[in-house]
Amino acid sequence: MSGITSQVSERITLGHAARGPERLLTPVEVAEWLGVSGAWVLDHATRRRPMLKSVKLGKAVRFRREDVEEFISECMRIQGANA
Repeated sequence: MSGITSQVSERITLGHAARGPERLLTPVEVAEWLGVSGAWVLDHATRRRPMLKSVKLGKAVRFRREDVEEFISECMRIQGANA
C-alpha cells in the first residue's frame, strides 16, 4: 500500500473504532484510497446509473466504507471474468 493510501485507511479504521458509528468518507478520501481523482469519484457516484454507491446529504456526497469495498470487489470480479 502506498503511504497516502495506508494513512487514509488507518485514519478511517481508527475513526471507526474511536467513535462507534461508522464515519462516512468524503470524495477526497475515497479518491486517495482508490488512487483516482475526486472528480472521478464524483462522476462514478452521480451518474444516472451510478457505479459507486453514495449517500447524498444535501449537496454533500459521502461514501460508506463497505460500499467502496464492494465496488473494489466488483471491479476485481469483472477483471477476472475478462482475463
